[in-house]
Amino acid sequence: MSKRIIVGLDGSLFAEAAMDAAIDRASRCDGTIVGVAVIDQPGIEHSEAGAGAGAAYFARDIIDKKMSEALAKTRDLLIHFADRCRTAEVKYELAREEGVPFDALVEYGRASDMMIVGQHTHFQYDTDARPGGTVKRLMNHPVVPVLAVPEKWIAPQHVIIAYDSSIHTTRAMRAFVHQQNIVPFAEDVTLLYIDDEDVDANIRHELDLAEKYLRAHGLKVSRMSRKGKVGRLLVEAAQEFNPCMIVMGSSRQSWLTELLSGSVEEQLIKHSIPVFVFE
Repeated sequence: MSKRIIVGLDGSLFAEAAMDAAIDRASRCDGTIVGVAVIDQPGIEHSEAGAGAGAAYFARDIIDKKMSEALAKTRDLLIHFADRCRTAEVKYELAREEGVPFDALVEYGRASDMMIVGQHTHFQYDTDARPGGTVKRLMNHPVVPVLAVPEKWIAPQHVIIAYDSSIHTTRAMRAFVHQQNIVPFAEDVTLLYIDDEDVDANIRHELDLAEKYLRAHGLKVSRMSRKGKVGRLLVEAAQEFNPCMIVMGSSRQSWLTELLSGSVEEQLIKHSIPVFVFE
């Protein structure tokens, strides 16, 4: 049950979309959203590393100033998050941590039902304007189901399960169904099998079992099989069923790498395709 949902706060439009998704789900199950703002102290200190002995004093001053600015930033983020939750009449908790953003989110994720983050994360604040790698690490090593959302949250009307018969895919599918039974994402589901090999009798049997499992939980299921690059095929399927959500297991790190890099990521964001991942 989505009684506790973790949301990473970094002040970006992606984080705003994550809040939209979390508020939507929590409001329908009387859940609590935990807003986590992290001061990336190691990142701030690393940004000033390498100063010579004569410049060390000034480097310390710069680090202290950046830490103070980051503290003020997280305070503003938490105030904004609290205001949004109160307006939506959703229960919430506030959390501010110092350290590596990935580690802080994982710590809170261990005692939650779901984590929602933006497909781009910006926990570096003023030290680096580029997106950080936190979301990729969270999706490659999820301790809880992770929903990574694009810059604008659009509730999915269709779900695509990227199926490869691995135990990780099975766990992701079951985690999705668990969340679906509490607060539905969408009733229409497509089992999309992607591989370089043709679908043989064993794969057809596994797909039959997966389909029966999904139908037993009241879902309307269709099936597709494709050969080729997973990123391109998922984008094509997502465009066909847009707005939709992609469900996949984290064991296929090559899939995730392709999804979260370059033109594939840009297309997913352009078409507002959330990705639901579990290990």
